[in-house]
Amino acid sequence: MQTSTSPQCTMCGKPAPDLCKQCQSSPYCSRTCQKADWPVHKLLCRSFPNFQTPPLATSKRGIFFPVDATVPQFVWVKCEWLVDEDDDIRFQSHNKKEFLGDGMTDRVMVQLNKTRSRTRKDLLTLYVREAGSVDGSLLNRCVIAVAGGRYVNFAWPGPLLVVRSRGLTLGDSELVDIDMVDFRDAVDLLCSYPNVNIHLTEPEATWEVQGVRVNCTGEINLYHRPLFEAIRVPAAHGVFSQPVVGTSRFVGLPVRMLNCSPEKNTKGYDPTNNEAVALLLNSAPNSAKMGSVVIVREDRQPLATQHVEVLCSYIQPLFTECKAGTIAQAKLMEWLTKPKFAQYWKEYAMLKQASDKTWMSIASPV
Repeated sequence: MQTSTSPQCTMCGKPAPDLCKQCQSSPYCSRTCQKADWPVHKLLCRSFPNFQTPPLATSKRGIFFPVDATVPQFVWVKCEWLVDEDDDIRFQSHNKKEFLGDGMTDRVMVQLNKTRSRTRKDLLTLYVREAGSVDGSLLNRCVIAVAGGRYVNFAWPGPLLVVRSRGLTLGDSELVDIDMVDFRDAVDLLCSYPNVNIHLTEPEATWEVQGVRVNCTGEINLYHRPLFEAIRVPAAHGVFSQPVVGTSRFVGLPVRMLNCSPEKNTKGYDPTNNEAVALLLNSAPNSAKMGSVVIVREDRQPLATQHVEVLCSYIQPLFTECKAGTIAQAKLMEWLTKPKFAQYWKEYAMLKQASDKTWMSIASPV
């Protein structure tokens, strides 16, 4: 599978130096591939530049296939951040009812496009009405038209909505704007489902994400590992199923974290990890004895050791005050903001650059 972070051709996955001049969204390696994509691409190409500014800050661009039309359309999907009353987890809800009507929905989730041998960076989800196949809903003429004469294996009933979620977690997560390459993947799915197993597929183990290991005292003292260690994490690693660390989301750098220390019986091995504990703002007496942890960005973008170093440095004083009981919740939340963290990054990086030139090439994570 192609997994390079460089632009890849929408059709074949080869390095693609050119973008469509009209929409500036689909990359192509050659005129041949662009022409091959044109019958599908042209349906939304001209409208894409006009769908750049959402009506609300929380709205995200999706693609709607009306049941009785012949051309799909970009739409703005209204999103809202809510908090689960049972476990206090913050999550994003998006309004599908506006497009699919009342009732439950079924979904097909796409992590990779086997038709193009392309591993996706974010999850693509197709929503249809759950009762569409039994309540007499008409077949979706728009899907049939977009297929352009190709045989559609599944009789998609009723309207259909396609959205894109950050990361590849199989479940509801934060929506991000859909683009023209996503449109290509959606059409490939519509024309191959269910004969081609392109949904609910685990990412290949060879696909890796740049993360950071924060080593505990035992690893540092006995095995001479650095406090912040750059690592490559397989896409199937358990860290990606962990919840987002709350403090990191507040400051604009959402990360996931998982303990990675094996059981150690070595004499003198100390599992203390104050940096990791501080990120959790955990003041329990024995919480520091958690061992080493793996940290990755929620969006699976590269995470540098410098990013985690600054994040820990920023949170640790707040953790100290929380542990001592000298900071009020309201005051804590005043500091856990993206603007304040961005300013702290700027000042911290400037100090580091004076003695370590490698910091000059590290971009701000927020």
